[in-house]
Amino acid sequence: MADAKAPWNEVGDRLGALALKLKLHAQEEISEERKAEAKSAVERFGATIQGAIDALGDAARDPAVKDDAKAAGQALSTAVSATVDEVLKAVRRPTSGGSGGDAGADGAPDPAPTTDPDAPTSG
Repeated sequence: MADAKAPWNEVGDRLGALALKLKLHAQEEISEERKAEAKSAVERFGATIQGAIDALGDAARDPAVKDDAKAAGQALSTAVSATVDEVLKAVRRPTSGGSGGDAGADGAPDPAPTTDPDAPTSG
């Protein structure tokens, strides 16, 4: 799970840096009373983000969560495969309404016959 932890740590670091920059901008613009409120809000935001990251890490280590994630991935794969199969069947199915050719052995319409413009016409 160390592979997944590093990107989340990066997210936390970047959000912390963003929060600091926002805090600095806010300090230039707001009163002392508002500064205390903003600092508190930034600290709560940081604690909330850290709590969410910790909870995700704990959940990722839970065998039941791993099993559910695996089952969800398999269900997604099955659904995508079934959809692709349906699309391929629809594409291969001959269209009704006459495209000019009969269906060949593979289910695809036979190409329309070509005519040679230099061939003599009977008539």
